[in-house]
Amino acid sequence: LGVMLVDFFMIRKQVLDVEQLYDPDSTEYGSGYNAASFLTTALAIAPCVPGLVANLGGFELAPVWMNLYGTAFFTCLALAAGLLLPIRKAMSWLTCSVRTPEQVPL
Repeated sequence: LGVMLVDFFMIRKQVLDVEQLYDPDSTEYGSGYNAASFLTTALAIAPCVPGLVANLGGFELAPVWMNLYGTAFFTCLALAAGLLLPIRKAMSWLTCSVRTPEQVPL
């Protein structure tokens, strides 16, 4: 949810380019998905995974992990919202070097 909120309200300014969503040559959605969003989601969920595993397996962990798991919705929402912009910028910087000069936006 954090990724979608930041993407829609802060990055896209509440405007979706529907044609780009279905364009196979889109630089934003390579192969039909947004890699920065997937990476952000995985990193936002990661701190809550130990608490989930401990809860399902019935063993004890340090209270900090169980507290993170107990507040997983808010923890993941805040982490995703805070990580998406830096990850998008880093990924665009990394992929910018392999683009031809005509593909780089001015």
